[in-house]
Amino acid sequence: TFNRETGITTDVPLSNTIAIDNIATIKGNVTIQEGRLAAGSNTMNVSGNWNNSVGSIGFAEESSTVIFDGASSSQILSDERFYNLTLDKTYSGYNALEFGTMINVSNDLLVNDGAIEMNVPAGLDVDGNLTIMLNAGINANDGSMQISVGKNWTNNNTYYASNLGFDPGGSSIVEFNGTVDQSLT
Repeated sequence: TFNRETGITTDVPLSNTIAIDNIATIKGNVTIQEGRLAAGSNTMNVSGNWNNSVGSIGFAEESSTVIFDGASSSQILSDERFYNLTLDKTYSGYNALEFGTMINVSNDLLVNDGAIEMNVPAGLDVDGNLTIMLNAGINANDGSMQISVGKNWTNNNTYYASNLGFDPGGSSIVEFNGTVDQSLT
């Protein structure tokens, strides 16, 4: 359980729904063990890890934005669906946000600052736009990764490394599966 006013997280099991109202700044981990976290159309800033052991009914993403921020790395430890997902970490390593799970983004993925590290058997399905800002990145070089994009792909970097641009490794696959023309820039 998270107390917005104190920023302290406790491990009290919940069987009800917690609804986010306005902006939630979570200076630690999000752990959904029971109940349901309903985000509505609000923003959640998370500086720690994300783990939803309840499954798809544990997090109602609705039209929310989840922003992973802060100066240290984070992990998504469970399969999850987000509406808008943003990485905005000042952590300069290749793994500012790391996952080896299936991540679905119903709308847009913005990698604003920091790098996403995908580990086998990770998958990434973005129904909207995927944007990688200058000096940010997605690192999918650890094996055969599947990335699907429903709208446009924008990479503002002119080259890649493990912490910037898009590093596909030797066997990652990017599928553009939109129903209208898509752009790759």
